[in-house]
Amino acid sequence: MYQINDVVFYANYGVCLIFDISSISFPGHEPKKYYHMRPLYDSCTSTVIKIPVDTKNIIRPVMSEIEAKSFILNLPKVETVWSDNFKEREELFKKMIGSWKMEEWASVIKSIYVNKIALKQKNFTKPFPLTDQKYLEKAEQFFNQEISFALKLEENEVPKYIESIIESESLA
Repeated sequence: MYQINDVVFYANYGVCLIFDISSISFPGHEPKKYYHMRPLYDSCTSTVIKIPVDTKNIIRPVMSEIEAKSFILNLPKVETVWSDNFKEREELFKKMIGSWKMEEWASVIKSIYVNKIALKQKNFTKPFPLTDQKYLEKAEQFFNQEISFALKLEENEVPKYIESIIESESLA
């Protein structure tokens, strides 16, 4: 069980702070303990999420600074996934983002970037598919939030930080 002031990753909301744990009663049901959380990267500061302590939804601790740095060093090893079939690719990306795992988000991000670069090199003139862009943005949002929190960076600083680490490692 998490405690007050724990920071967790909660599905669909990202990095959240547990600011209270209390029992809530509903008519005809036994009181149940609930986490009260606030998303840390939500521009609306009044958002409060209440979920049962015994929830089946995805809630997990955020990675530590050491885990984040190690993860970043291993990003070049992340495998790409792709399907030329639009519907298959959409289902694949949806499933990967819905796994709530950093490794899956990194794979989505890398796969889409690699494909974008390949299309540019082929002088592809059609606009990049909006669905791919949507999944890229969602994966980057959750990925950057978690890295940002773990490394005490601003969310928008994460891509440049990762780039600098990977570049310095490749030069070593």
